[in-house]
Amino acid sequence: MEAIASAAADTSAKLGNADVNFRNDAARLTELATALTKGGYPEAARGVVHRAAALFADGGNGIGPLWRGPVIEDLVRLGEHREAASLADVELQPQLKAILLGRLGVALAGAGDVGGAEEVLSRVQELPAAKDKGFLSQSSSTALALADVAGALAMSGQMQASIDLAEGFPDGLPKVMILSEAATAWCASGPGGTRDLRRGTELARRTADLALALLRTGSQASDRRWLAASAAEAFAECQGAEAARSFVRDPAIPTLPFDVLNATVDKLIDRGDVALARSLVPQDDTLTLDEWLAEERRLEKLGDRPAAIDAARKASEIAARSDAPPAGPSQRSRLHLVGRQAIGVLVELGAYDDAVQEMSTLGPRDREEVLLDIVADAAKRKDATAVQRFASLATGAAGAAEDAGASALARLAKTLAFAGYQPEATRAFSAWQRIWASPRREPPPDQAIELEAVMGDFAAAMAKTRSMGELVEERRDPAIAAAEERLRTAPDPQSKAKWEQFLADPRRAAKRSPVRVPSIRARTLGSIAVDMAALSGTSDAIRAEAELETDPDTCLAALRDQAFVAISAAQARSGGFQGALETALRVSDLDTRWQALLAAVTIAGGSQ
Repeated sequence: MEAIASAAADTSAKLGNADVNFRNDAARLTELATALTKGGYPEAARGVVHRAAALFADGGNGIGPLWRGPVIEDLVRLGEHREAASLADVELQPQLKAILLGRLGVALAGAGDVGGAEEVLSRVQELPAAKDKGFLSQSSSTALALADVAGALAMSGQMQASIDLAEGFPDGLPKVMILSEAATAWCASGPGGTRDLRRGTELARRTADLALALLRTGSQASDRRWLAASAAEAFAECQGAEAARSFVRDPAIPTLPFDVLNATVDKLIDRGDVALARSLVPQDDTLTLDEWLAEERRLEKLGDRPAAIDAARKASEIAARSDAPPAGPSQRSRLHLVGRQAIGVLVELGAYDDAVQEMSTLGPRDREEVLLDIVADAAKRKDATAVQRFASLATGAAGAAEDAGASALARLAKTLAFAGYQPEATRAFSAWQRIWASPRREPPPDQAIELEAVMGDFAAAMAKTRSMGELVEERRDPAIAAAEERLRTAPDPQSKAKWEQFLADPRRAAKRSPVRVPSIRARTLGSIAVDMAALSGTSDAIRAEAELETDPDTCLAALRDQAFVAISAAQARSGGFQGALETALRVSDLDTRWQALLAAVTIAGGSQ
């Protein structure tokens, strides 16, 4: 795995040198480190994080200072607190410096390094803006950094230190945030793992009083929602969901209770308090279409599948009711798309019967797509009963559509074959063949040959590709070709001059020469290579790609790269990581190579 990680990091560096954009290099390396950490390769992750940190040496290679934040957090996570502090110790404008120090302090507190977090807190307080009471009453980066670190310290058991810090703040959102975190910490556990509900409840009430006072006196519009949500979070933790609901209904809160409750739920989810968040989810049947979809995503995060399904169903019903006159065309188009999205959510939740019920308002093509999505999702879940049932429905629906259903049947046959449902795949393929059974009708040759390979006759498919001509063909811009024909057949000098002037435009003149592009044979071979890799027929995929190697034309590079990516992933899935590395390194496009190597790391982690 170290070899793959090193190759990925080298590729990232080459990309950074090629586009002189080391910011993207830092982002890629932190993404790679995260994948390695999740996959159980901490030492490989450590090496990658060190390479990311090295990018900031000698002035930082022009990378914006805030890109140091994720690297600082990775170093703390790996236990390298001194190195993280060193990376945050850079000369910056005070506001940017506060943001970096805030991320360092939160990471240290979360890692249990209370002393380190307190030291960071002191450093932020020494910044010029931290001595300006006006700044500390507003949502300035300095004030919010102090609030974030103080809140993290509170959650690590240092409640009183956080409260003492808050006392030095003028009234404003940062102060409310700190007091809320301290109250929440008292009620959740308390220092040493013991709760002090009385103390926490008193602090929650004080936090709510301060938030309401600020709301009544006209706080900044951008702060209002979070003022109310911070106080509601403390109430929810200390006194339960009903107390939080009662608080957000106070007339002083200028936003809808639904919005504040949702913000509170999001905060609780982020903190990992799923049970309390679930009890606080708003119960409101008057939501809009977009609000129901947002509610579904929130409920899905909470693991409440029945409620999430209900929310997605309601979103679909609203879209279906509204997608009709007097709604204008653009509104109907949007409602259709959002309604289709809601049905897609039902599929992702595994609520297949609900999705089928809701799709009744869609057109034939959309209904086919829903059924195909259901089959693909059920196959991913290895739900054989659902696959067999809905594959039969999808085959019947697409087959009845004749020509319009041919592409759907081809996709269905491939999906089923890739998932190992050969009898169902064969039935879909047979339905596809019946559409083209008339002697005077010919299926698209690329689709026919690709399906033949997928359905098991790879040798016959490859033999047929060899009769499809060359791998590269010359193609001319259709608009330019039409203009040249009009010039050639111009009936008079005036018309001739008009088309000569049209073609003389430099933008069009550059397009007059034919360009070399992959032929239908090359595109078919590329598709077969990818398909064989998906079927775990790695050797067949390699043979199909090898045919593309017979012509070195650079216009085929993207097809070859696509095949290499699929083959590398297949090799990684089968445990052949050395082969996956060697194949990924054959990818010519650096960005595509990076994605292939990252995929190999991710697959390796998932196989642990």
